[in-house]
Amino acid sequence: MNNKEKILNDFIDSKLRSILDSYSEDSFDDILDERDEEYFSDVWMSIYTEVEALTKEKGVNPFSESIREKAFKLIINETDNSDLAAYISDDLGLLSDAVDVGYNNGWLISLWNEYQKNKIPSGKLKIHEGYLSDLFK
Repeated sequence: MNNKEKILNDFIDSKLRSILDSYSEDSFDDILDERDEEYFSDVWMSIYTEVEALTKEKGVNPFSESIREKAFKLIINETDNSDLAAYISDDLGLLSDAVDVGYNNGWLISLWNEYQKNKIPSGKLKIHEGYLSDLFK
C-alpha cells in the first residue's frame, strides 16, 4: 500500500465517521443543495472530466474504485443517505485518481483541506496553491 492509499484508508477508518456524526440530517440536505449549485458542481465536473481523460490515457488504478466503495458503504451505514454517500465517495475517488495521474488543481487541494478540517466540502471553495500530491506523501 502506498502513502496515498494509506492516507485515504486512514481517513475513512478514523476520521470520516466523526465528520458525519458532527452533522444533522438537515445539514446534509443543505450541503447537498450547495454542492448542486453551479459554483461547486460545474468546477467538480470540469475537473472530473479532465482527470477521467487522463486516467483512461494512463490506465485506471483499481484503488480508486475500492476507496469509493469503502467510503460509500460506511456513509450509507452511518447516514442512510445515498446522495451524500455518492458525493463523498466520488470526491475521494477523484482525489485518488488525480494524484495517480499527476493532475494538480488548487480547487482539489481545497476540497481535501475541507475534509482535513472535519468538514464536508460544499459552497465556494477558496483556491489553495501548492501540489495535490504533496498532501498524500
